[in-house]
Amino acid sequence: MASAPLTGDGISLIGPLMPEARTGKTAGSSSEVEANWNHIAEELAGIRELKEDWDGQGASAPAAENVEAAMKWVREIRSYPQAIPPSQVVPGVTGEVLFIWQKEAFFLEAEVSKRDQIEWTLAARGKPNKHWVTNGSVCYFVGSAR
Repeated sequence: MASAPLTGDGISLIGPLMPEARTGKTAGSSSEVEANWNHIAEELAGIRELKEDWDGQGASAPAAENVEAAMKWVREIRSYPQAIPPSQVVPGVTGEVLFIWQKEAFFLEAEVSKRDQIEWTLAARGKPNKHWVTNGSVCYFVGSAR
């Protein structure tokens, strides 16, 4: 599968999400990773239940189609043994769902605000921020290009 470099740190847009291969183990091999995926799924279930003004400051309720698209994406990505779960999933204030991967050298956000697309933003230390959009019906992931 083709990859598009995102930073000089060996991070690329590829499929599926893969951790750095320092240990030789796949991310899906540990019970900790499975617990993290379960936590993300539980958080999404909670996000689905949020109502208008869930933050007390006028935030829109998460759009049902965005939550469903996010849940579908999680079901698909976690089926890959190399896939690593996001650090967190949070509701946006205008009905979107945000997945966040945060590491020492970068911050990556995937925003589900339309059923058929995912908007990505990457901030990497010492690099200009990058923004791009992928088709939500195709599983794109971020992984190590090493």
